[in-house]
Amino acid sequence: MNEHHYLYGIVAADCPLPSLGQGVDARFPVELARRGQLGALASRVGLDRFDLAKLQAGTTDLPWLSDVAIRHNAILTEAAKCGPLLPLRLGTVFHCRDSLLEKVGHHEDRVAEFLRSLGDRHEWAVKVYLDEDLAQHELLGTGVHAGEPSDQPDRAGAAPGQGALYLQARQQHKARLQQFQVAVRKELLAVERLLQGLADAWRQLQTLPRALLSRRQKMVANGAYLLARSGENAFQAACGDLQQDLAPKGLILETSGPWPAYHFCPTLDAEEEQHAVASLGL
Repeated sequence: MNEHHYLYGIVAADCPLPSLGQGVDARFPVELARRGQLGALASRVGLDRFDLAKLQAGTTDLPWLSDVAIRHNAILTEAAKCGPLLPLRLGTVFHCRDSLLEKVGHHEDRVAEFLRSLGDRHEWAVKVYLDEDLAQHELLGTGVHAGEPSDQPDRAGAAPGQGALYLQARQQHKARLQQFQVAVRKELLAVERLLQGLADAWRQLQTLPRALLSRRQKMVANGAYLLARSGENAFQAACGDLQQDLAPKGLILETSGPWPAYHFCPTLDAEEEQHAVASLGL
């Protein structure tokens, strides 16, 4: 069997980890491989079953990739409960255990400093979705599309002044649309300012298109917030208050966490990954 080693994340060498069970290749358990101040969460993967080519070239086998991603995240989430953790990307695979540990050792000082600074902080996700019909009615008093001209008038049979009325209606519709967008941005900015004040760090993330969402509402905000355990209750209470305030306005706020600090970690230089044979962004 041609075995490689899959790297999930890095913790302190003395991190009191419990058994984390099977890895992304279910035949092999997750182990802690120590190097200096650090411990690498890793497991073997056999290329007879674990299809490395799918990670290297991208894959249309979404069920397989989803299974790998879910197990990868579950391992990191459980490990993060035990101490500071630097999570690695989905699909970071090395030719052998020695090459994996060489990579960890190369970044030992930088990663150890990050783990010390991270302390007991975890990431929380906040997403806001827009119910456009409700939001238009509540924020503007009526829908943006109310009275919108749907078609260019027939010039041949148009009465005098009909073209001017059409253009006026188009301008009014455009103005109302801009007014609606400003009103939504104002609400989102208030959310960001409040939550930023409760977090140690914040990242604005890309919103997802409707095609990737299992809901009809549009995602209009996506943020990651880094919180110490002592601040989580206040943050969740603030999010609860925001949910109640925003819902009647057609804005739906949802939170999830705690997660490993995915969006607040230093990256290990791709150019220096001489031994890594695959790296697919999570």
